[in-house]
Amino acid sequence: MYSSYMQPVFTVSPLPSPHLMVEPSSGHVTSGETLSFNCQAPPDHQKHRPEAFLLLRSAKGTSGSMVAPAKLVSQSQEAHFSVKTMGQEDSGEYSCLYQLKLPKTGQVNSTASQPVHITVIELPVPTLSQHEGEVLECVGSPSYLQGLFSLFRVGVLSPVATHQASLTQHSARFPIPTHYEHGAQYQCQYSMSLGNYRAYSKMSMPVTLPCIPGYHSCKQTSTGSTDLALIVGSVSAGVLFLMAVLLLGFVVHRHIKNTSERRRQREQEKFWLHVHSRDHIADLTLQRVDIGSVGNGGTLRGRPSDSEAIYDCPMTTFKNPSFC
Repeated sequence: MYSSYMQPVFTVSPLPSPHLMVEPSSGHVTSGETLSFNCQAPPDHQKHRPEAFLLLRSAKGTSGSMVAPAKLVSQSQEAHFSVKTMGQEDSGEYSCLYQLKLPKTGQVNSTASQPVHITVIELPVPTLSQHEGEVLECVGSPSYLQGLFSLFRVGVLSPVATHQASLTQHSARFPIPTHYEHGAQYQCQYSMSLGNYRAYSKMSMPVTLPCIPGYHSCKQTSTGSTDLALIVGSVSAGVLFLMAVLLLGFVVHRHIKNTSERRRQREQEKFWLHVHSRDHIADLTLQRVDIGSVGNGGTLRGRPSDSEAIYDCPMTTFKNPSFC
């Protein structure tokens, strides 16, 4: 006999773990690449189908965390997950499990699959600079020697040139293309062979090439942006031109004024010279009075005579005496 308070106890055996596969199978990717996971549940002899799959990641020293939202499935024994790596923080061990719902116990999780190790390789970003005026130098990380360096023009997928560094070098130099457009931008990238896998760095910051006169024949193109130096130079040239015009106008004005003043003085001097050179005419006609003879009584006799000029040429001048 069983007592009335005794209840039947159901024991659930652990569900078999699924199988996890990843592409690329090496587990080595660079930052920005996408990982493709395939989680496959084992055949269920009891005809129970999984309801959902979960993908977990456990980094070193941390507990597992869910990477992507649970994949709900219906009548399927597998699920696919795509994960885009963002950096080295995406490295770690990945595993998956599935869930199913049993009639007596409800939702049950399976044991986790065997983990796969993922390594996200993040090569340091190189630097590109114009070296010695006619060479572009791409410098990578000293930790990665003998890399394959490539020079790209911004917006063009195929490289302009490639160069394999030596065993002791982590940089490469590229001659500036003989013909290029003024204002063209260039970037560089390097890659490393890591076993069966090749890792690629990100692109460097772009470098804008100026026009190099006398060596490269570059084409002038309009960039749509105003050159501040050109504006400043134009304004300075305009100010200097205006100052030169004002100075020239002032000099011309002074010259005209001085010429007019000298002409006026010459005319005035000529006038006074003409005035002083004229004859001064004076009428100095004198009259002569006849004096009669004195009579015996002491009185004058006779009558005064008509006026007579003293000189025969009464209109003689002081400066031009004439002889009559």
